[in-house]
Amino acid sequence: MKKSLFGIFTSFLLLISCGEKNNTTLNENRKILNVAQSADAKSLDPHATNDSPSAGVMIQIYDALVSVDENLNIVPNLAESWKEISPTKYQFNLKKGVLFHNGEELKASDVVFTFNRMLSSPRVSHIVGPMKTIKAISDYIVEIELSNPFAPMLYHLAHPASLILNEKAVIQNRDSYGQNPIGTGPFQLSNWIPGDKIILSKNNNYFKNPAKVDEINIKVVNEATNRVIGLETGELDMSINIAPIDINQVKSNKDLILLEDTGFGMNYLGFNTLKAPFNNKNIRKAIAYAINSEDIIEAVVLNSGTKANSPVPKGVFGYDKSIEPIKWNPNLSKEIIKSENLENKIKTKIWTNDDATRLQIAQIVQSQLKDVGIESSIESLEWGAFLEGTAREEHEIIILGWGNVTGDADYSLYPVFNTATDPSAGRRTIYSNTIVDQLLNSARETTDREVRLNAYSKVQEIIKEDVPLIPLYYPKYNVGINKKVKNFKISPMGHHSFYEIEL
Repeated sequence: MKKSLFGIFTSFLLLISCGEKNNTTLNENRKILNVAQSADAKSLDPHATNDSPSAGVMIQIYDALVSVDENLNIVPNLAESWKEISPTKYQFNLKKGVLFHNGEELKASDVVFTFNRMLSSPRVSHIVGPMKTIKAISDYIVEIELSNPFAPMLYHLAHPASLILNEKAVIQNRDSYGQNPIGTGPFQLSNWIPGDKIILSKNNNYFKNPAKVDEINIKVVNEATNRVIGLETGELDMSINIAPIDINQVKSNKDLILLEDTGFGMNYLGFNTLKAPFNNKNIRKAIAYAINSEDIIEAVVLNSGTKANSPVPKGVFGYDKSIEPIKWNPNLSKEIIKSENLENKIKTKIWTNDDATRLQIAQIVQSQLKDVGIESSIESLEWGAFLEGTAREEHEIIILGWGNVTGDADYSLYPVFNTATDPSAGRRTIYSNTIVDQLLNSARETTDREVRLNAYSKVQEIIKEDVPLIPLYYPKYNVGINKKVKNFKISPMGHHSFYEIEL
């Protein structure tokens, strides 16, 4: 009897041992991509936020009706085709058999629900503001009617805020939907540990064929140096936004590759134009004369960027290269401050999020302000707290950036400077100018290329004169990767797709 029991126990141990070996083999065969980004997503609901860390995750989970390719052409996505019935009416034919992560088939009703919900969101409604009615002609045909012609319409349908939602999932999850997203994308949310990591698993039913990697671990690594160390040790396969000081370290490592692209971003110093003394245009202009952005480009960015002359980045439709940036002139800065009877009387706070590069920029700005008699302190906030604090208009001066994800000047200017977009993510300066509003509205409502270019040029000149923000530089987007990562392309929009990656 004892021998028999021993035999059974031994067999049980062997079974466990074999099972553990098989599980290990399965884990070894799974292809897992480990990615680091500097901040956590705020929400995975496209209508709840419009920040880059969130968008970078959302584009893996969802699809839009159309996409923008690497040559800035509009290409089909969930919509296999479309036609412009009139300057204010579009019809989209959806691909059939596309499944959401919950097994529901994509229908026109989901598209109608998505855009109606988007229009009701104060954070992102401006992106599709001209939409008047969205209706389902059939299960696979959607008609969108605009209140007026809208030149960048298709590009705005490719925006991360225009990603298509599943009506059933949103209604079921209600207030917790941002933590329980359901899309049609190549990856689906598996787990989210706030402040630590987001785990995405492969969608085996993806309509474009499943991704080549089984899982993506998107890790929150605030310290730029640690993102590079993770690459060097093999803990990370990819690090988004390598700090300038670490670029050569990545380039010199034979196992790593640094990918760079002149993206459609603009980093700036912005003012809360409702708070004294920054409600005074002359003081804003005095500070503009005090700031030498070339020092920032050389000392902080290490020349991995170019001096900005406008809120519109180079390469974007509507960029005006003839706009002259305000030139560094600390003596003129002092004269203006003195003429406003504020000599040695200005004290302020410079806000930035907990990003090493932006903190270094803030330190240089602090020193340059001191040179003209302005006393300032620096406050570095966690990304979510930074977004919430600036949304509540608690800031005075901020160091921030704005990326253009459409390739059209409308997105560099309208969300940032048009009062109709309050309280959008771009309007951190709370700037208001009725002429700017009128010009931006008119540029949206015509398809005449020259009329649009002329309007955008005038807006850029007015922004230079009113100085709600100071464009500092156009950064290069970069990503550090391990050589084993194949088929990854960096996006000039700043939101990088992981779908085609192979390991």
